[in-house]
Amino acid sequence: KIVTGVDEPSPGVPVEAVIREGDLAVVWVEDEPMVFRRRKVKLGLEQEGRVQIRDGLRAGDLVLVRGAIFVDNESQQ
Repeated sequence: KIVTGVDEPSPGVPVEAVIREGDLAVVWVEDEPMVFRRRKVKLGLEQEGRVQIRDGLRAGDLVLVRGAIFVDNESQQ
């Protein structure tokens, strides 16, 4: 979670989980054990190595952090 000063907390993920492609930001979310899906997200504030996700994730979603960029590169081939 990232505290933004509003009543509703937002999910937060480690900075290294976010893949930026120009104006687009994506993360890899685990749909079922060891099955990941690429998901577009809308970023918010960055704080202490974490990024607020304003849209595209729900609390409790499992996000790939280590190796996310490698998974993304492989999926593009």
